[in-house]
Amino acid sequence: MVLAVTLLAGCGQMIVFGHVVGERHEQESKPDATPPDPAAPPAGDASTAMAAMPAEQRLAAKPSAIAHAIKAVNLTVTAEAAAKVAGDASRFTSAALLDAIRTELKSRKLLDEQDPQASGTAEIIVDDLATRATTNAVVFGYKMLAGTLAGDIRVTGSDGTQSTGSRIVAASKLTVAVSGDDKNPLGPLYRRFAVLAADRLAGVASRAPDPTGPPRF
Repeated sequence: MVLAVTLLAGCGQMIVFGHVVGERHEQESKPDATPPDPAAPPAGDASTAMAAMPAEQRLAAKPSAIAHAIKAVNLTVTAEAAAKVAGDASRFTSAALLDAIRTELKSRKLLDEQDPQASGTAEIIVDDLATRATTNAVVFGYKMLAGTLAGDIRVTGSDGTQSTGSRIVAASKLTVAVSGDDKNPLGPLYRRFAVLAADRLAGVASRAPDPTGPPRF
């Protein structure tokens, strides 16, 4: 028995009275752990992940307000807004504003009156217009003004359904000729409003205007 114990001692196990004594090293198979994906979104629902994004990325991640080009654009000026611009030296004209909007939408392929696949009408309602002098001085025959143009835009489908309206508030620096020779003195304000309207239809974030831009003479 002593001999048996001696022979088995090097194996780490001994048999004493029919029982195994000592260590038994057994390898247990364990599933390999999958490393976390650093690109995967954090745990939680989709709304939690969306809330963690910066504001511009959240807006860009949203689907566009329209999936294809619209067929037409209608512009309405409320009575309150019309009363504000009556007799104003800045000479607001809805036709010039509508032309600026149509030009911007066509340049982005958001308006196509000839495309049979285009449908829906952009309804734009202007309800506020204001201009104010930024200085009392007259520079080279021009007055320096700041203009604000505000309204709502929504898309009416061919079946009469309407999309949720979006608010547009455009602001721009203006230079108006004292002589009144400028045929479109509110042109920069119209173009800014048109850009914001197109951004709403396309579902993209609007960039702030360049405050260092040169004045228009």
